[in-house]
This record gives sequence, structure tokens and C-alpha cells, in this order.
Amino acid sequence: MTMILKEGKSHTNADALSRWPLDDRKKNFKFSEWVPGSGTLDSGNTYSEGTETPILGISSSELHKEVFSSGLKSYAKHKQCGRLLKLLQQKYRSPELESRLEEPWLRAYKDNMFFLIDGLLYHREKHTSALTVVERDHISPILQECHYFPYMGHMSEDRTKERVASTAWWPKWETEVGEYINPCERC
Repeated sequence: MTMILKEGKSHTNADALSRWPLDDRKKNFKFSEWVPGSGTLDSGNTYSEGTETPILGISSSELHKEVFSSGLKSYAKHKQCGRLLKLLQQKYRSPELESRLEEPWLRAYKDNMFFLIDGLLYHREKHTSALTVVERDHISPILQECHYFPYMGHMSEDRTKERVASTAWWPKWETEVGEYINPCERC
């Protein structure tokens, strides 16, 4: 097999593995009307059942399984997560339920950033990676584990943000990481 580089306007780097995929939003010229986890869109704006979700990968982390299993139980207590679960489990859109979502949950939902896999709620990030959505009760243990990593010692704010960014998602997580690390004397 012979590979020949044909430079384009977007990617002049020949290394295909270093290229990031384009995000799937309306401003992208390759935007797809397909909604993750819900199948395909027909001409009547109705989605057919489907199980495929076009993502490059789902983040894995060193967090204990208990955190994720308790995450399933915690969604019911959190209003926004509960509403998202109902919306994502329904076959058809529910404008009434959508209107009860608050920002930034509503904006992310309308941008098709949320989907379900095995009952866990995921948030698509840039470049189509996906992170588990966590609610308030789980933020402190995640911050602790990402900041005081036992094998690498004490992490700085930037390193902690990197670890949180590849572990879980919640609204305004970057601000909360900064607030968590601010009183830390070592940082």
C-alpha cells in the first residue's frame, strides 16, 4: 500500500493520528442532524430506534467503581439529572420537560451533548470524547482523588484540571477546581 499526502486547507499535517475530528455542531460544515443514542432522523423529524453512538472514546479513570455505581442512584436526587434522564429515555421530544431544564444543562441538551449508556449519563466534550456526568455529592471525592493522587503526589491546579477534565463533567467544573485548590498551601 502506498500513501500519498495531498495537502488540504484544514490539515497540512500528514500524521492522521494527530488530527482531531471536527465537533458536531451546526456551525460545522459536516454537521449531522443525528442525535446520539437515539438512532436516525427521518424526513418527518422522527428518530428511529438505534444503539450506535458516534463518539471516539469514553473516558476511563482511576476512580473507584463505587463512585460510578452511586452516581446511578444519585441522578434521581438531582433535578437536572433526573429531567435529563427522562428526556433521553423518551422516544419523542418533550418541549414541556425541556423547558424545565436550567442553564447550562438546557444549552448542552439542545446541542446534543448528553446521552445514556447503561443508565449512566454522559456529556460529550470537544472532539467527541464523553465523560460521566456527576452530581453534587460526588464532586468532592473526585476533586480529592484528582488533586491528591497517591502515586504521583500532590497536583497543581493545572494538573488537577487535566485529571478532572478526563474523569467527569458537571457545570462550572473548572471554577470549582480553582476554588478547591485556592486554599491549598502547597499549590
